[in-house]
Amino acid sequence: MPVRRKAPPEMQGITASAGEKLQEVLAEADGLEHLRIRFVATPAGASFIIDRERPGDCVFSHKKCPVLVVASSLWSVCKGLTLDYSEGRFRLV
Repeated sequence: MPVRRKAPPEMQGITASAGEKLQEVLAEADGLEHLRIRFVATPAGASFIIDRERPGDCVFSHKKCPVLVVASSLWSVCKGLTLDYSEGRFRLV
């Protein structure tokens, strides 16, 4: 199992609404408890994919359930941001 890191000081975390939606998406992925949502940077901005935890990932949890992983290489991109879900979409605020 990968070593988990606490949330980096650069990223504030996730809101309750984002956590709920991430859990919902993971539940639809056949409930495989080892899967997480991964935050990835793309040329068009940011995106999310279903993936597994990797060594060095920062893991964000909602209601004690790990839901989101961010690679340490992206911590600077997330500086001071919180993941939110509203009006049918995720946003970094």
